[in-house]
Amino acid sequence: MSDFKWWHFRGEIILGCVRWYCEYRISYRDLEEMISEHGLDINHTRLYHRVQH
Repeated sequence: MSDFKWWHFRGEIILGCVRWYCEYRISYRDLEEMISEHGLDINHTRLYHRVQH
């Protein structure tokens, strides 16, 4: 998990979001809303950058 050393969220959460986006083609804004329902505050632009990374 050293790739996630300085990231704000745990690697499992980030990888889960990336997997959902790539597999189901959920929009970043819908994905942001889904994650916020679980009490996490992730901006859709941050998700975009993580997918691109």
